[in-house]
Amino acid sequence: AWPRENQHIEDEAKLIAKATHTQLLEEGRSDEAEQFATDIKQALVRDCIVVVTWTGEADLDLLVEEPTGTLCSVQNLRTNGGGVLLGDTFATSEGNSVDGYSEAYVCPHAFTGDYRMLVRRVWGNVTAGKVTVDVVKHYGTEKQEHMRQQIDLAENGALVLFDVKEGRREEPIAEKQIAHLQNAEQAIGRTVLAQQLNSSVDPTALRNFVAARQAGFFRDPRLFGRGGV
Repeated sequence: AWPRENQHIEDEAKLIAKATHTQLLEEGRSDEAEQFATDIKQALVRDCIVVVTWTGEADLDLLVEEPTGTLCSVQNLRTNGGGVLLGDTFATSEGNSVDGYSEAYVCPHAFTGDYRMLVRRVWGNVTAGKVTVDVVKHYGTEKQEHMRQQIDLAENGALVLFDVKEGRREEPIAEKQIAHLQNAEQAIGRTVLAQQLNSSVDPTALRNFVAARQAGFFRDPRLFGRGGV
């Protein structure tokens, strides 16, 4: 999962993946195309996705406490528990978005346990004093669960509790690996794993896609028709 400022990386890699899959099919390499599609589907699996949406002229922030005690916030966008805060789209003086505004927390490989999320008001007021919270667990699998609730946003914020069962993370991400991921956000495409497919597939397209897939950024938190995530 990538923060908002790196959205273009995801968009480009999706196009590359689609073009590569199409090329494999056109060349009659159906087995490789099928495996390629399976890999993409697996890369899209997420243990936990939380999307907070609202309307009104306001900006909100999320603070997520993970089972190990690590905090994911605007000060710590990526944690060693695997969580990533994807940023926000907030209201401006130019007027409200038709679809509203949103923030998202995504943990592709999450620890099993209890999570606590604090939704805090930065400025302004949300419509009717309420926000909508969507929690999706095991996204992209047969075990997918989706829970939606509207909650009141008090002056001191609102607390959302949820848990993740059968999380796929067993140990924290090393600090140097987090630093590596942050660097990769600025230089995606340097990892070369082209041998995973036949070299006759466009090497540049394949290299960029595999690097992006290995970094784990294929995500789709826009599950609920919102343009702000």
